[in-house]
Amino acid sequence: MNKEDRNKFILYLKWIYSYLIKRFLIALQKDSLKKVIEKIFLTLLSKNKIDLDNFELDKNLSLNEIFIKFATDKGTVRQIPKDKKKYSNYFNWIKRDTDLKDCINEEGHNYTPFYEKHLPNLKNKKFKMLELGVASGHSTASFYYWFPNAEFYCTDIKSKYKFFYKGKRINNYTSLDLRNEKEVKKYLKRFNNFNVIIEDAIHNKLGIFTSFKNFFPHLSQGGYYVIEDFKADDIMKKYNFDPNEPCSSEQILKNFQSKSYFNSQIINKSYQMDFFEKIEDVQIYQGKKFDSSICFIKKK
Repeated sequence: MNKEDRNKFILYLKWIYSYLIKRFLIALQKDSLKKVIEKIFLTLLSKNKIDLDNFELDKNLSLNEIFIKFATDKGTVRQIPKDKKKYSNYFNWIKRDTDLKDCINEEGHNYTPFYEKHLPNLKNKKFKMLELGVASGHSTASFYYWFPNAEFYCTDIKSKYKFFYKGKRINNYTSLDLRNEKEVKKYLKRFNNFNVIIEDAIHNKLGIFTSFKNFFPHLSQGGYYVIEDFKADDIMKKYNFDPNEPCSSEQILKNFQSKSYFNSQIINKSYQMDFFEKIEDVQIYQGKKFDSSICFIKKK
């Protein structure tokens, strides 16, 4: 075993302790050992996912209220339970009354106005949305209700059993390492031609714009490529894995906006020329939090 594989194995063991064992002990406080073991096997076999087609949600909820309901960070607040034992079952958590006082209201990014501004024409249409970096799938669940006829493709580096949801319109969930060019090419041979692509995965310049180079060509004409939290790399130095890149993420996007050529280690002039020809519009926004940022890039 080489050094890199050994380090990955150590991190995996730490994850087992910090996540699985802790959740196992919390579960034992509520259920019998038999029930807990049964739940573990159902999770590993992806048999206990929340069925979005059979989950009742108030049809009058706004997009922001849906974001809050599913506890994403895209809305005005992200709710966290004070009593994790009470809400150890996530299904019970999303059925909660969002006005409950036993929740911590953590400030959210407030991306709702920007999604409502740019994607209203898709509200009831059939279209294909790809999300890069879905984590457990809470944003997917939110968009699943907001866009009742959309078809969803989801990727994350996490294993499939960690994705909490299922639905007839979730066409595919793929465990995908966006840094692995071979895996990405294989994925794009299977799936392509998306109307909306949302990148909320690797929040550093190299990750953001490598994914942009790979996936933007597979965006349909008139479609939107959305980049969330791009300022994280510029503001928080601990995420900066490409210090030799002369431009910040925001500067690169502003150059896309003005179609001005720039020096870059990630996007050479040939790529820039191609993108400038294919980009119709670039809109950059500041969210609610100091590090919140979102960009909508429309393809010609």
